[in-house]
This record gives sequence, structure tokens and C-alpha cells, in this order.
Amino acid sequence: MLFNFRTRGLIISCLALLTFCLVPLFAQEKMEFEAQREVLVNSTQVAAQGLSGILSGMEIEKQMEFCRKFVKPIRFFPDQSGYFYIYDMKGVNIAHATQPEKEGKDLFEYRDSKGNLLIQGLIKAASEGGGFVDFWWENPLTKKEEQKLGYALPIKGTEFFIGSGIYVK
Repeated sequence: MLFNFRTRGLIISCLALLTFCLVPLFAQEKMEFEAQREVLVNSTQVAAQGLSGILSGMEIEKQMEFCRKFVKPIRFFPDQSGYFYIYDMKGVNIAHATQPEKEGKDLFEYRDSKGNLLIQGLIKAASEGGGFVDFWWENPLTKKEEQKLGYALPIKGTEFFIGSGIYVK
């Protein structure tokens, strides 16, 4: 069984903490960029920490399956443009909330329209304990490539990192 009582408790705790921290910010009609950055960092930290506890000791295939189920429904920011993606440290996409067709694909050499090796940048940021990366990516709301500020963190106890981002307006 994929979910045991410990796992369920960790998931419920993570989601409750995430909701408790972010609900006041969601109430605002329009969030300032700095507030969005803060939500981005806090959300990613909570997700990385929760996933670390849940995934430790699981077989790699079960880890990947769990990650895909975990990121799929999560959206944040008032316009719902916030979502998570997970890669391994070699650049293979493990899970992507808005583009599941990327799952399992090696995107290590992927360049955005400006020539940025964005997955390599995210790997570097995660390898250094977390950080921001500027790149261009398709916004799921507009279906157009837009500038994005990504944030990546390692998921301790795994070979994965989790990331999210803010579309720069």
C-alpha cells in the first residue's frame, strides 16, 4: 500500500501547514511580486521537507509514482499559476503538474528561447542548497512563453529536487 498512517499524517501536516501559512496571502486580489517570491520559497520549502520525510526508504519507482500524484493537483497564487515540478539531479523530469508529457524525459540539455540551459541552472541551484534561476517557460494560463523566476530545492534523502516559479509580469 502506497500510503501508510505515517505517510498520511505527514501529508496532512504538510498540507495544513501550507494552508495555514498561505491562506491570508491568497485573500489578496493581487499579490505584489515580493509577496509572491515569499510564497514561492515557503511553499517549495514545505513541499521539499514533507516529501523528504515521505519518500525516505521508498524504492525509486514508488518515489516517482508518489511525486507525480503529489504535484498534480497543487496550484497556488490567486491566478493559480503556481505549481510544482520535480527532476532528478541528472535532468530527467520526474513529475510536472501542468505538463505531464515531460515526465520521464531527459531535459538536461533543454534551452529556453533565450538560450538558457534552464534545467542545468535549476540543478546547480538545488545542488547548492536551493536558489533562484531566471528562464522562459510556457505559462499554462496564457499558453505563451513568458519570463519566469524559478526556485529549486533538493529533496533530502533522494536524488530529486523540487521547483516552482513566478511568471514575471
